[in-house]
Amino acid sequence: MTFDHCREYDEDTNGVVVETISADAVESFSIRIGDGDGTLEATDFTVTDYTTGYADVTDTETMDLTLSGSWRCANEACSSTTSSLTANGKESYVGYGFELTGAYSHFGMSDTLTYTGVGSRETFTVNGAASETVTDDTGTYGQALTFYGLVASQEDTGMNYVDDTIDGTVVFDFTPDDACYEGAFAIDTQTPIRFSFDTYMTVAGKVVINGNVTMTYNSDGTVTVAIAGQAPTTYDNVSSLEYVCAL
Repeated sequence: MTFDHCREYDEDTNGVVVETISADAVESFSIRIGDGDGTLEATDFTVTDYTTGYADVTDTETMDLTLSGSWRCANEACSSTTSSLTANGKESYVGYGFELTGAYSHFGMSDTLTYTGVGSRETFTVNGAASETVTDDTGTYGQALTFYGLVASQEDTGMNYVDDTIDGTVVFDFTPDDACYEGAFAIDTQTPIRFSFDTYMTVAGKVVINGNVTMTYNSDGTVTVAIAGQAPTTYDNVSSLEYVCAL
């Protein structure tokens, strides 16, 4: 589809969108928004908003993205499903005093969900890079994440608890650099993190990060964090860790 400055309700749409959809045994799609070269240009797909009567520009969104995905059932009963999504390219939004830019490089997610009759198991895998940057009159802020085979899973055995695991590596890069701790974090779940629906808290689990940080999920809901060479610290619950940047 080609939009040649199509105007409606004070909005101007311009550019090319190419879509491919398949509905066979595996349902799949691919969408290219813009020219697909991964560089934001005026010739890419743009949506521009104006004040009444197209007098002045209020904001503009520009996209040069390539997306693809799929979904399928493993059998007629659909007791297991798999899905995937990949993204490459960039997008930006400029208006109202700030600029927001997102970028994706070989970014991909896949999910497998299996029903066991009494429970379920879901596995989620992430690879590639994604970033977001915001610039306003106070500066530039952002974060970039790169995933290397990060796999998260959750198993529900029908026994009133779920077991969670996460393994793989993720690299954090913040702007400015002092916004949070940066670097590569290799995550190894040695004992699944168990969440009890009887007590509504974690009751077991052990995760090692970079070989020198051990997080132990205790039976009373507390979490003990031990960094090599330092005294361990025990937090009241998992929620207490959400504001600990180092973790």
